[in-house]
Amino acid sequence: MSKVLITQLFGYFPTTNIWPVSTDRIYATRGDQLFRSVDGEAWTRVRQLPLSSGPMGVLPTGFCVTDEALYIGEYPLNSSTQPRVLQSTDDGKTWTTVATPPARHVHTVISDPFTGDCWITTGDSDDESMIGRLTADGIEVVGTGSQLWRAVDLVFTPESVIWGMDCPYAEENRIVRLNRNDIGVDEPSVETLHTVHSPVYFADAIELDGEYHVFFSTAIEPAVGPKHTARVLYGSSIDGFDTWQTLASYERQPRLLDAVIDTNAYVFLATHPERGLFFNPYNTQRHGGEIHNIPINRFQSLED
Repeated sequence: MSKVLITQLFGYFPTTNIWPVSTDRIYATRGDQLFRSVDGEAWTRVRQLPLSSGPMGVLPTGFCVTDEALYIGEYPLNSSTQPRVLQSTDDGKTWTTVATPPARHVHTVISDPFTGDCWITTGDSDDESMIGRLTADGIEVVGTGSQLWRAVDLVFTPESVIWGMDCPYAEENRIVRLNRNDIGVDEPSVETLHTVHSPVYFADAIELDGEYHVFFSTAIEPAVGPKHTARVLYGSSIDGFDTWQTLASYERQPRLLDAVIDTNAYVFLATHPERGLFFNPYNTQRHGGEIHNIPINRFQSLED
């Protein structure tokens, strides 16, 4: 069956991740393989991922670069395969296991720009949902035990860590903030900043003159739970994240065999300190595959 026909019947689904680490290093996953390129044309396989890995291999948020190492968080679909967080200190030539979280899969591996700590998130059941930090001994759990700690992406500010719940069957998903002073306590409390009706996926932030402009996107997972909408959400530290705006909203593109299988719809996010916010709706009814930009001056004007 051709890819065009599959798309017409079921919808689009991502099959590849690409992470440009530097001008001469690019990493990519496809299925159960991790690849490296130094010129963008020739690719070398550098790691075998779990055989049950999804079409993308790992989530787009599952690859992290620090000054000292590369990290990748495995995303097996087979519940009997325990995922690992892998580390490479030789530019991807060899990989070692630095953590084995007791979860179905790793959602995120991300570096805290203020401390240099490497954070991870996992899912999906209550017991498997966890946010933590990598240590020399494995994982320091920050919070776990409920869907509150099921996150796809994290945002860091000097005072807090912010994320959105990734719970497709919940009537409400909370965007919450954890004060850094509460990291490490036995039962950390979090503050709800906003609620939405769809699972929260991707996130990013821009710092302007000491204020933090934070962006989240929600996803459409039509196979379970309530009706979802893919949105781009915006909040700012200017007002303590009291006000949230919807910058864009999308519905999923219907397909011929939706009654048999539903593919998800997303909005990928990225920010640039001089060019603002970029977002890319995927598998949506309108603007699917297009890259949109909100320039930095829009957010600068809010500070005046």
